[in-house]
Parts: sequence; structure tokens; C-alpha cells
Amino acid sequence: MKNNRLLIAMTTSMLCATLLSACGGNKVRDDAQSLQIFCVDAGYRTQWVSDIKDLFVQEDWVKQKYPNLNVRIDTSKDQTYGRTRMDAGRSSNTIDLFFDMGLTNYNGSDDLLDLTETVYNSSVPGEDTLFKNKIDASYLEAFTFDGQSDPAKKGHQFFAPWAGGMTGILYNADIFSSLNYTVPNTTDELVALCADYQGRGTETSPKYCFIQGNDETYFNYLFDIFWTQYQAREGYLDFVNGIADNVVSKDIFKQQGRMEALLVYESLVKNEKHFVNPNSINQGFAVAQAMFLKGEALFNVNGDWFVSETKDIKGKITNPASIKMMKTPIISAIKNVVPDSSIGDDAELSALVKAIDSHDTSLSGAGYEVTQADYDYVKAARAITYSIGAGHHAAIPSYATAKGLAADFIRYLATDKAIEAYIKATDGASMPFAYDLETKNPALFAKIDPIHQSRVQYFADTFIDPYTLPNKYMFPLIKYGGVDTFKLANGYDFFVQMGKKNGAKTPQQYWDETISYWTDDKWQDACERAGI
Repeated sequence: MKNNRLLIAMTTSMLCATLLSACGGNKVRDDAQSLQIFCVDAGYRTQWVSDIKDLFVQEDWVKQKYPNLNVRIDTSKDQTYGRTRMDAGRSSNTIDLFFDMGLTNYNGSDDLLDLTETVYNSSVPGEDTLFKNKIDASYLEAFTFDGQSDPAKKGHQFFAPWAGGMTGILYNADIFSSLNYTVPNTTDELVALCADYQGRGTETSPKYCFIQGNDETYFNYLFDIFWTQYQAREGYLDFVNGIADNVVSKDIFKQQGRMEALLVYESLVKNEKHFVNPNSINQGFAVAQAMFLKGEALFNVNGDWFVSETKDIKGKITNPASIKMMKTPIISAIKNVVPDSSIGDDAELSALVKAIDSHDTSLSGAGYEVTQADYDYVKAARAITYSIGAGHHAAIPSYATAKGLAADFIRYLATDKAIEAYIKATDGASMPFAYDLETKNPALFAKIDPIHQSRVQYFADTFIDPYTLPNKYMFPLIKYGGVDTFKLANGYDFFVQMGKKNGAKTPQQYWDETISYWTDDKWQDACERAGI
């Protein structure tokens, strides 16, 4: 699901999306009852939108409201196509509804329809709830406009989600079973497991723990999770808002959680450890995923699009590996920052995590004895997830001829019917709407891929109360001020920069670079551009 992966080949479906012609030479209908949809063909593919369309057109309320309904769906693998159509403007663009990944710069602009009343404050069709109340709270936050360019629009929504985008560590369940490995609860356990597995290899038959592609940055998604586990979600939000010790200050760059997360990265990808398959530097994401399915690594950092994206590849592999997604291990350094320092060592931290996963509220148990404050801190850390779903935009041009119809289609996405259709079409992926699949449709739950079964159970766990980090690039200081977690000369790619055979960057270098870069003048300028 590479966000910036560009395929230059123009597909037939894209050619059918031109203004004057459709497949078969039919002219595009452009009226209030003719809905033209564009869906980018990436990791989740596009079958889901066709299946939801089929349900939508059969609804009695839709038939009554739109007696002359016509729906057309265009797709393209070119991830610049949607933006190109929007850039063409009202004189050329006939698309009424985009399911895209490249429209961020249009947020809050007059070119997009304000969805606040038409979607978010409207009811989910056939259900007694508002759209905004069914969407995951962190996605609602991510899609709420900051008002930087137009204060009158602050708090409004111009995008809606069409993908969950949860990321995490996938693991080879077959290897785990054969070696009697257990899923690590802490990062120290993860490193120890990697060392054990790598040590089982030989010079002629090495064992690699991780394999990734050189054209994706999925591994970097773990960084914000480890950082926020240590710093707590309040610390993460303080950083993206420029707050340190309750005041706006460049001292945000002294947050220790950022360093601790880098130290974890170094312990996993440092070249001398040989945990990472060296082909990761030379091959693309598709090859890496195929090798992972063939059993050539223990882990692959990826997202909930993995199953649908690799469906064709998996079908060509003899005895593909059984892959599952684990809960991201808790950063072991958290024991140094919990309020009461009652966690003695990593074994005790692991025991506490195990108890939390079992919904045990006891402050003492097998292998642990902690205070309530420390229990609560680790429990909150266990809830942290990272998603790229905020970059998947459902959007309607303000000049669309069928904007009312398009808004109704977006509202329909949040219905239980549409949610289930999406799950079926993507082999288990889901949109960020409240829906407990295992409870509401156990038969469908049993059919979805094991990767998604564990993910669905996690998100339905009200005891853990999962929290998806809001995309930091939606905050003014990051978006307009140019602030980021670190100031890097070679991009935000820890996996590549820290894993080099020669000239690898150290955590201290990342830290020192950033501190040196952010002078008082640069910080002041960033704050002014962000309106702080």
C-alpha cells in the first residue's frame, strides 16, 4: 500500500475516466442522479467500492430519492490521477466522488464540498446514530480542518475515511510454532527472539528476522508507537502542538521517548546484528512480501492492506506461510518513566503486559507487583496503534453535479451492510467505523484471514480501548511550520539510514542534528507559519 508508489502505465479503466468517453464509447452522464466515482487501485484494490455500490442502489430509500440513478466507477493504479483530475478543475473534471490518497492539499479549499452537515452531522442510513459518532475518534480528529488557511472553516470536515490503514508487525506463525516461540510482549523480548532466530542460521543458510522493501517506509511506522508508549499520548500531542512544560518551546526536541524509540530501532536494524535480510536494500516491496510469504524471514512490518495486496502472489506460492499480526511490543524503557517506578525489570514488565492482555486488573500476579499508576501507564501504552488511514480521502468536489448523491454514498459507507461488504472484498480489512465483526457476524469473522482476525479482536477490545495516533502531519506546526520528529539530511527513513553497512546513523546523531538545526530564529519562524 505504498503511499507514493507511482505506476506510470495508464490502465484501461483510467482511460475510461476521461471527460468525453467511457468504455464502449458512451458519453458521461453529468447530472444530479448520475454518480461518477473514482477509486485509486492500491493495496485494498477496488472491488469493495463496486460491491458497496451494488448494495447502495438496491436500498428502497435510494430508489425513491434517485429514481433515475446511474453509478459509474473508474479506477487507476496511478496514484497521481485523482489529484490530476482535481487540478483540472470544474471546466474538465466530471468526477463526483473521489476515493483517493493524494488530495491533502485540497483540505479546507473552496474546491471541496464541506461534509460537516451533509455527512458528519447526518445520520447513518437506517441506523440510529450520526456518522461522526460511528467513526473512530482519532480519525474524526484527523479529518477535522485546523482552520489555518480559513479560520471560518475551523472544525469542519472536508474528507471522510475509506480505509483503516492499521500498521504493525506481521510474523510467520509457522516458524513461531515450530520453534515454540511466543509473541514478544516487550521490545527487549523482541530483540532477544531475533538474536535466537538469527543464531540458528549458518553461513550457507542464514536466518533473517526482518525483510522489507527498499521502496517503502513501513518499518518507520513503528517509531511513533514506541515513542508514544514511552512518552504517553499526552506527550505525543504536546510535541505536535509545540508544547514543553506547558509552554510553546523548542524543548519538545528533548523528549526522551524519541531517543528511546531510536535505540530500539538500532537494536533491531544495526548491520552488525544481521537481523535484516540484506536483500531489503535491493528489492521492492512486492518482492519482499513474496519472500516473506515463502518463509524467508520471521517478521515483516506492514499494514492491513497486506492480505488483499498479496492475494495474487500468495496464490502462486506453494505452501505459503501462515502470517499473523501481533500487538506491537511495549518499549522496554517504559519501566524507567512510569510514575512510581514499581516495575523492576523487563520480566516483570512482560508479566504485567500479559496480565493486561488477559484483562486482569490485579496489581499483583504471576511475576509482577505494581502500583495502580504504573499499571494504568502500561495499559495506556498497550492501546497505542499507528495508521495511515488518515491519508485515504473520500472527497467531493464542491462543483460536482451529483454532490448530494455522493454525500449519501459516503454516509452509506458507515452502515453495517457496507462495512461487511468492505470486509469481504478486502479479505478482512475494515474501515474505521465502530463494528464488532466477531460478535455481529461470527460466520464472516471465521472466514477472514488470520491477520485480520487478531486485528479485529484487538480493536473490539473495550478493556484495552485501542487508540490510533492522529496523523502528526495534520497539525499546523508540522503541516505549515516544517517541524518533524527529527531533522534528517537523508529523509525520514530510519530503516535504511540506521542499517547501512558503512556510515550508518546513530541515535545520538539524529538527536544532535535536530537540536543543532532548530535555532531560536527557525523555531520562531515555524511557530509563526503555524499560527502559534
